[in-house]
Amino acid sequence: MSDLDPLGGLPQADEPAATGSRAREVRAAEGHRGPPAPTTIALLALFGVMFLAEIWLGGGLDPDPVALFRLGSLSAAAVRDGDWWRLGSYAFLHAGPLHLLFNAYALWILMRPIESLFGPAVALGLFAATAIAGGGASIAAATLRHTDWQQAVGASGGIFGLFGAHVALYWRLRHRLAPEARRAAARTLIFNLLINLALAVGAQAANFPLDNAAHAGGFLSGILLGLLAPSHVLPARPWSRPALLLLIGASFALAGMEGAAIARAVNPHPRTLRAQGVQARVPWDLVPGRDGHGRDLLIVELSAGGFSGEIGQLSGRRALADGVAAGAVEALLVVPEQLRALLLAEADLGEEIMRALILRRVGLIEMGAGGPVLIGAPSSPDMARLRNFLARNGIPHLVFDPANDPDAQTFIERYAPRPEDLPLVACPDGSVLRNPRENELAQCIGMLDAADAERVHDVAVVGAGPAGLATAVYAASEGLSVLVVDALSFGGQAGASARIENYLGFPTGISGQALAGRAYTQAQKFGARMLIPVEAVRLDCRRPEERDPLALELADARTVRSRTVVVATGARYRRPDCSDLKALEGRGVWYWASPIEAKMMIGDVIDLRSKKRPGPSLASPAASLLPTNRLLTIHRISSSFNR
Repeated sequence: MSDLDPLGGLPQADEPAATGSRAREVRAAEGHRGPPAPTTIALLALFGVMFLAEIWLGGGLDPDPVALFRLGSLSAAAVRDGDWWRLGSYAFLHAGPLHLLFNAYALWILMRPIESLFGPAVALGLFAATAIAGGGASIAAATLRHTDWQQAVGASGGIFGLFGAHVALYWRLRHRLAPEARRAAARTLIFNLLINLALAVGAQAANFPLDNAAHAGGFLSGILLGLLAPSHVLPARPWSRPALLLLIGASFALAGMEGAAIARAVNPHPRTLRAQGVQARVPWDLVPGRDGHGRDLLIVELSAGGFSGEIGQLSGRRALADGVAAGAVEALLVVPEQLRALLLAEADLGEEIMRALILRRVGLIEMGAGGPVLIGAPSSPDMARLRNFLARNGIPHLVFDPANDPDAQTFIERYAPRPEDLPLVACPDGSVLRNPRENELAQCIGMLDAADAERVHDVAVVGAGPAGLATAVYAASEGLSVLVVDALSFGGQAGASARIENYLGFPTGISGQALAGRAYTQAQKFGARMLIPVEAVRLDCRRPEERDPLALELADARTVRSRTVVVATGARYRRPDCSDLKALEGRGVWYWASPIEAKMMIGDVIDLRSKKRPGPSLASPAASLLPTNRLLTIHRISSSFNR
């Protein structure tokens, strides 16, 4: 077969039989090979470059699933999640050297004749269009088989497209070939088709992951486009120009897909991909988490049969860490609604799962992993304010003092040139806040969800102290939809107590944070939604009809509608009538004392005052302050105290 006549170099049906001189010309043409087709060479070179990238990222010749995913392998879950470029970029990747060599040889054999008969532009367009069509067929098949996470790589979709174009070319030239040429070409095509069918059946029997859907999609689209594509050896048809424009557009589309894949590989970031029954945090690098300096931090390794997640799974909050699949993994997604149903339906199993979720959050808090990083002086009042907010809401965080950490000092020089900008908060999403308010910090770390303005709740609870949380637990356990709103944190004043000795059911005492945390988790277990920190500013009781819901207006201009509103806002602190007292609040004057304030007052002289006689109400702050201070005096403030 020659480049001049890839279908056999035999006389056409409307020509006389070859004379001796004509036969010598044909043999001479068959023996002469012109310069290699440039489009074919360019594609082969790109195959080689991408395979070198696979070796560099994967650390060897064996295919590495993470490296392939990073470079643009085909995955139904990833495409549906927005990675559209994978419909074409997969064609330039290969699962090992044998896969590459086989496809390179097939491309060399099939594309050069197409390029000589159709021209480089049409040949490239045929490869591009059929590769994209094969990718689409693979996505459709994976969706039907529920194998959304299976990765596909290889140029065989486009190669089968070129084979389909050969079949179409034979059909278009069948009347111009002599009978011997038709029979020879038909035998060649049938032989190649049978070989590929045998390979497909054999791979299926050997459980080799051959993507037959991509092959079929490329082959059928290659036949269709081969029938329409213009060729300089065939007369033009009305559809020749539109077909040419379509193929040129496919070439540009494939180039754009590969360019997008390379750009994403150079600038990687994790993605959360979802499929039917499956969710995974798919990384570009194997990074389960990072410490405050941006270094990789391994939190835990899970084996087959294990489960991931922590207490945030109950409410569907943003994940605090990445889950990385080091190899092929089948995972079952349990959405929050199903998880809560499981906890209630299977008591023994639910108890084990709840304990694991709680302990995992405790572990993250102890490590400071997954949450924001606070940068500033630990003695700063604003630092204490933000730390209190995060600690009261059970959010992991780290604190870096620029006086002791050179990286923190460099970070401050870059982002906080003014003292009033401190402390800085580096959020998990990469954004940096300058001395933020609590609601700004909550928004940054994903605590505030978008409340559905159209939804009508059965019960809205204002205040997440013990009374509000108890209301949420009882109402949600009866199947009512419950929304809890609080301006600062769950637990109320009780949550700030270092020790509670007189609470029913805890003979050995319990910290206020632990007590509030249990109630908070219990309410979420039954499906109560938490909107913290958001302040409720107005309750509109006007209802045109008796069955219409009440309207609860929030400080962020949102309105919550509920059939019942429970106001459990607790008490307000009594403040002595002293001039300039408010200016000192949080800067030496405190209305409670937790371990955070205690660390700020190490070695200081403390004056603890109360309108009550010294008793249980003073035990908690005294317990926090006594171990760290050289002098603690407790006074009862008389009603006439005004200084």
